[in-house]
Amino acid sequence: MAPGAGLTGPQKRSLAIKAKDASALKAVADLASAQMTPAVYNRKVREPDMEIIMARISGGDTLTAVCEELGLSSNTVRQFVREHPEYKERWEIAKQDAAFAMVDIGYNVAFYSTDTIEARRLQMDYIKWVAERFNREAFSPRHQVDVRQAVAYMMPTDADTFC
Repeated sequence: MAPGAGLTGPQKRSLAIKAKDASALKAVADLASAQMTPAVYNRKVREPDMEIIMARISGGDTLTAVCEELGLSSNTVRQFVREHPEYKERWEIAKQDAAFAMVDIGYNVAFYSTDTIEARRLQMDYIKWVAERFNREAFSPRHQVDVRQAVAYMMPTDADTFC
């Protein structure tokens, strides 16, 4: 395939404007062609795909990895969830389950990894960050406190009895 063959006319013009000379244009076009999403990833999401995706996400797999194996785009899956309310709640539950799976993965990293201390610390920080984002209720270091309290109005004569 020729460099830049997967690009539309406006994309090619945009790249040409950004490139300073012919060699830079060719390099940018090659890079853009390599990063174009293959057509196989643009297929529609089916219900059996969603069952597999939900199970794998709950187990701690990333959406990108699951979609690559199924030949789907992760953006297509997110759009499908937005358009189908029956999957929205299951999607949130799968993400919360994924947070617990991340904790299990973090345990293995902390106790069984042979990486350097710095690499393990980085992995653990990332796992904690992901777990907190997926399930704030269970893994957030900040807890919500209800500060609403009832306020009683007192008349000046009542205030004298309390002093």
